Amino acid sequence: MRTIEARQIILRAGDVVDAADVEALDAFGLRRRRLTWPLIIQAILLVLLITAVVATYLLRTAPEFWDEPRWPSLLVLITLSFLIVTRLLIPGRSLLPFALPIAGMSMLLALLLDLRLALVITACTALIIGYLSNGALEMIMYFLLGGFVGAFVLGRGERLGLFAWSGVAVSLTNLAVFFLFRWPTGALDFTNFAQLAIVALGNGVLSVSVTGIGLALLSSVFGITTSFQLME
Repeated sequence: MRTIEARQIILRAGDVVDAADVEALDAFGLRRRRLTWPLIIQAILLVLLITAVVATYLLRTAPEFWDEPRWPSLLVLITLSFLIVTRLLIPGRSLLPFALPIAGMSMLLALLLDLRLALVITACTALIIGYLSNGALEMIMYFLLGGFVGAFVLGRGERLGLFAWSGVAVSLTNLAVFFLFRWPTGALDFTNFAQLAIVALGNGVLSVSVTGIGLALLSSVFGITTSFQLME
């Protein structure tokens, strides 16, 4: 663990930045972007653009989606809930954002609405996360692939065992992304790998837990009968 003393210089101009430097900058919030009007306008335009893409997708592929008010309401509720948590956790942190159960959002949407819609929302969420993390490709691929794999493995959730397998699949996918991005740079020693493995496993467990709890609550509130409930 690196110790930073008072008034110690973390980086100088021209220094080569390694993983320890990035973690130190994140710990002190030095990589956070200052909020300015151009950035605010940029964020608003990004959200509007992504919203337009999703709305156009639904109009072209599932126009009946808008006939039932509870479907748009459910989509907005799930998506906004995860985006708010994402906005709070991502800026200025190192490993904590990787615990975000975005795969849980993907699986919830696949179970309650539609698999294809879940994949589209997952991709859009990964892009937003990339924007919030200053274009961190590792983070984009982490949440994109984890969400896709979780939704694919769980499917319609016809069997209880699929929930466990989806959690395992998400954890392994997360760990694979960590390995692919960090091993070639030499920033993956035993201690770092153990920390990343814990985060990857925790993300898979948390994603499945969020899916199960969300499924029970939202299906009851919105009056939705799922494939899993039909088996009971």
